[in-house]
Amino acid sequence: MVARVATLTPKGRPAMTPLWFLLHDGRIHLGTDRSSVVVRNVEADPDVVVLLDLPGPRGGSSHLLRLRGHATVRAGFTRTRRPAREAVRPRS
Repeated sequence: MVARVATLTPKGRPAMTPLWFLLHDGRIHLGTDRSSVVVRNVEADPDVVVLLDLPGPRGGSSHLLRLRGHATVRAGFTRTRRPAREAVRPRS
């Protein structure tokens, strides 16, 4: 599944970024590169909205979960064999 992460640019414009995620210790960890737009936006303004949806019949969305909170950027979080990447983690 892919999460869609909504952030604000430093100029206050909305940005939506699709990111792979994993659940760990009751938190959502979103992996991306340090130079990505979502990391720059979170560092400027940690307020985020995360949308998770499950595909439904005919390619539409059948269930949608909207989470709102504050995110932090952490370097090197990984639970896979892929190279360590930045993790943007929504805080409650």
